[in-house]
Amino acid sequence: MNITPAAQHAMFRHARDMAAKTPPEESVGILSDGQYIACPNLSVYPEKSFRLGRDILAQHQPVEAIIHSHPGGNACPSSHDMRQQIASHIPWVVVVVPTAGKPDIPECWFSWGHPPQLDMLVGYRHGVTDCYGLIRGWFSDKAGVILPDYPREWEWWHGKENLYLDHFADAGFAPISATPEMSATSPSSAIRRGDVFLAAIRSPVPNHAGIYIGHGLILHHLAGARSADPSRLPRKEPVERWKRFITTWLRHPETG
Repeated sequence: MNITPAAQHAMFRHARDMAAKTPPEESVGILSDGQYIACPNLSVYPEKSFRLGRDILAQHQPVEAIIHSHPGGNACPSSHDMRQQIASHIPWVVVVVPTAGKPDIPECWFSWGHPPQLDMLVGYRHGVTDCYGLIRGWFSDKAGVILPDYPREWEWWHGKENLYLDHFADAGFAPISATPEMSATSPSSAIRRGDVFLAAIRSPVPNHAGIYIGHGLILHHLAGARSADPSRLPRKEPVERWKRFITTWLRHPETG
């Protein structure tokens, strides 16, 4: 998927026009043959959601991406966005623009739904380049395994969800035994490169995860106070620093 400067300009202009309404509404469009095509939002509540007519999709093939805006909203996908993207089988794009009520919201756009890749230079974005997104990228690049994605809201761990424990078996992982005497220089022989750890950080359930990459090091993408923070990058750290937070070790058969 290639969004040209012209397509970016068009999708931002559409999003700003819809955000200027009272109340602000979500814009919706598609990317087809590299061009942004603005579409009517058929939702009964366009200030909260969008609906795209099936005739639009039929008229413009191939559809390279579905694009909608979050006027004054979060710079990350909602769980509903993620469910709909998975059902559509094509990438989605969100355009974030300020509104009169939230004039300080910085403009940005992001996409997800394409094959996961390990990119060490991408900042944190919940639901896209978060700790699970990093794991998906590592398994895609290093093991040739495409792990399923799971819709999730920002700070899901404060609600009733238990994302990692509920889904690790569905993704092909199984728990393994690990001794607590791991150190940065001599990790337990039970842990191998590619094993995944689950950790609970100020949470009653595991809300963070990463990968053991060997030589006593883990690779992970730690969240901050915001759902999107371009300054927070993936990091490599000694596993020793994290063993007090780690609750579970998992292994995928493709790396075992």
